[in-house]
Amino acid sequence: IGASQQAVVAKDVDEATDIVARITTELEGCQKEVATHWVYGPTHRENMGPEITATWLGSVNGQLNKTGRAPAGERISGGIGVVRNGARIAVFDIHWCASAGDTAACIEGPDDAYKQLSSLTRSAALRLG
Repeated sequence: IGASQQAVVAKDVDEATDIVARITTELEGCQKEVATHWVYGPTHRENMGPEITATWLGSVNGQLNKTGRAPAGERISGGIGVVRNGARIAVFDIHWCASAGDTAACIEGPDDAYKQLSSLTRSAALRLG
């Protein structure tokens, strides 16, 4: 169980926008994986104002991945946020899984976990400015 974050400043808004798009594309590549492998759920994007964006994807435990994709109405075990405020970019990752030997033990968040992830991502975008 843990969290990590990284932040950078691009040379300008155009470069920051491009970097966020490339990061998001990479993350979306993890929305389809073989059954039983963890996957990201759908991409959520919000333009919060001039030059402020928030993007988030919930992380779905592999035990819930029966078809190679996150099931509809998935319960998340963490998530990732990509935020931009002007030329500033940050990425944060939250995990509610801990490895104990060969199998990861994951906690599925409550029904409002996605709402909490979206709120955290929006707040991070605004605070980055």
